[in-house]
Amino acid sequence: MSHNLTITNGKAEMFSGQNITPWHGLGKIVAGLLTAKEAIDAASLNWNVKPLPVFVDGKQVEHYQAMTRDDNGKVLSILGKRYTPIQNSDAFEFFDSVIGEGQAVYDTAGSLAEGAKVWIMAKLKGSLFIDSNPNDTIDKNVLLATSHDGSSSLQMMIVATRVVCQNTLSVALSEAQNVIKIRHTKNYANKKDAAMKALGLCNAYFDDLQTVINSLARHPMAKSEMVKFAEKLIPTSEDKEESTRTQNIRSEIVTLFSRGKGNQGKSRWDALNAVTEYVDHSRATRTSGNDANEARFASAMLGSGYNLKDKAFNLLVA
Repeated sequence: MSHNLTITNGKAEMFSGQNITPWHGLGKIVAGLLTAKEAIDAASLNWNVKPLPVFVDGKQVEHYQAMTRDDNGKVLSILGKRYTPIQNSDAFEFFDSVIGEGQAVYDTAGSLAEGAKVWIMAKLKGSLFIDSNPNDTIDKNVLLATSHDGSSSLQMMIVATRVVCQNTLSVALSEAQNVIKIRHTKNYANKKDAAMKALGLCNAYFDDLQTVINSLARHPMAKSEMVKFAEKLIPTSEDKEESTRTQNIRSEIVTLFSRGKGNQGKSRWDALNAVTEYVDHSRATRTSGNDANEARFASAMLGSGYNLKDKAFNLLVA
């Protein structure tokens, strides 16, 4: 399975809050949000990384150490002696001191690749919304991600994607704004002030995004303009005839402009939502079942689907 979640004794190391079941159906589903301490238990992340010496042919290898899990002995990586692991509990406690202060604000948490990568996601207070439709909202998420295999530093960042698997973590990292990166050293906790400053920048980013969203919602768009927009979004190559598939895609996007979820067919915001709904929920894939859902998600967030949404956004804000 492409989720790459850690499975220990048949149990996925992950929790999902707000009674939301992830596409892969794994992990512990809980109501509401959790505190950092509750998140560690719910996601089965209450284990530590234990550095052990490395031996080859009976001789210890100097300057290197093996990062192992103290609960099952899994070797997560071989790293230099100067590397200091930041334990899951310490990382979550650090994040909590910046974000939650003991409050129930954490939405998801989990580990990937046998525990080599760990994340926890918090929801900031409030949400983005359209002035004309306060029920059309976007959550404000802040992600902490770290690794025990030397592949990344401890990172805190603002994201729009809800992390529930390997692909969503990759998407979140690629879309991150105002990232603070902290190396795995003994004095990592001294970076708290810088992390809190970054959080302030996160809120400023959300303010800017709120302005853009409302600008799109206030900009009227007739159906004839939507048709022309769809033609620009999905053009016909000069050396090819317009295919039936191209016509059908354009037609579906134009239909979603007025009939898509929450759309009224009146604004550029409706146009952007039409493209997003098509890419995320309607676009054809070459697989079936859960694999089809994941393939569509991967395309929507990392591949050609993401590129189509990005192109739509740029055309509409121009």
